[in-house]
Amino acid sequence: MKLLAFSSGVCYTSIVMINVQPVTQRTLGRFIAFPDRLYRADRRYVPYMKADLKRTLKHLLFEKQTYHALLALDGRGRVCGRVLYTIDSNKRAATDRCGFFSMYECVDDLTVSRALLSAMQTHLRALGAVMMEGPYFPYDQDNRRGFLAEGFDRPPLILTSYNPPYYIDQMHDFGLCKQTDALAYAIEAQPERRAWVGRLAQRAMKRSDFRIDVADMSRVEDELRDIHTVMEAADTDVIYQQTPSMDTLRTVAVEWRRFLDPELILIARRNSDNAPIGVVMALPDWFEVFRAMRGRMDARGVIAFLRTRRHIHAVRAILQYVIPAYQSRGVNAALYDRLWQTIEKRRIDYVEVGTIMEKNALSNESIRSVCGRLARVYRIFYKNFSKEESLTSGGDAT
Repeated sequence: MKLLAFSSGVCYTSIVMINVQPVTQRTLGRFIAFPDRLYRADRRYVPYMKADLKRTLKHLLFEKQTYHALLALDGRGRVCGRVLYTIDSNKRAATDRCGFFSMYECVDDLTVSRALLSAMQTHLRALGAVMMEGPYFPYDQDNRRGFLAEGFDRPPLILTSYNPPYYIDQMHDFGLCKQTDALAYAIEAQPERRAWVGRLAQRAMKRSDFRIDVADMSRVEDELRDIHTVMEAADTDVIYQQTPSMDTLRTVAVEWRRFLDPELILIARRNSDNAPIGVVMALPDWFEVFRAMRGRMDARGVIAFLRTRRHIHAVRAILQYVIPAYQSRGVNAALYDRLWQTIEKRRIDYVEVGTIMEKNALSNESIRSVCGRLARVYRIFYKNFSKEESLTSGGDAT
């Protein structure tokens, strides 16, 4: 078998026999380790923190048993592909029998991708799924959602996807169609535009009588409740996922506690009754730290953590919601103006916002209005098992 180099690592060619098998407790380590070999030549790649990932996968695969995972092996027993999947409700398709897949990784060989995706599809259909969609991880909805389709020029930011460009071709080859694109914007420091946004923010807060508060971590339960209230009120058909429950938000708050920065979590509240009307949350780009740590908390990783944790140079805004009654009234501008004021006090040289579904015209326009430039496109794919053809509400295969 011949090995060929490609931009993200190595790929196998002329693979004839592919053995796809379920992941067991004995092979879980190989599932976790495979991307390190696939991306070993790519300095942009950011590994999962391996101890955290192992704990999460053991919980989902072997304790709750709500997820399934597959490994594709070549004739010599080497891992050449992997995928994780589950069945859950799909808001867009109005079904509770959607097979969502995530953590897809594969060498640049259609023989392997076909075998891996075919095995997953067969199992999902046996479990009662009527379609599959991904990459999307219902357990952690904003973590590496969609395949990167445009914007390979810089490393990924925290919780965003990174993959070889050929993954898009592998999806099309197996008959998956574009469901939607999720967009990320770089916020550029244009002095005149920034001054205009600042004036707009001041007028909006005065006219609609609201203020911007920094999250108070001593009142986490109250803050989470206000965030949930805004998200639930702002839920529309153009928002991809279901509004998370309070229990889910509590879980996220605990799991993300190391990454949260209260000064980057902003809540807009009415002055008259303190009711929440909007929220923006940003995270420092801890992927810069994870990359230096190689996803490991060994001695080398600890040293890298200590050296890099205070020198993060990018921020990603991952969440923005405004309740319908206050949309188009400058609330987003006020939230981002305050966020930008905080960022300007730090040594941050890159700010990214998203991802935002391409059909969410209001949110996309609000980001463009505050100096947003399209920076990356992430693509979510689907396949309808019952008809093997495009859903009326989906995209096309090109």
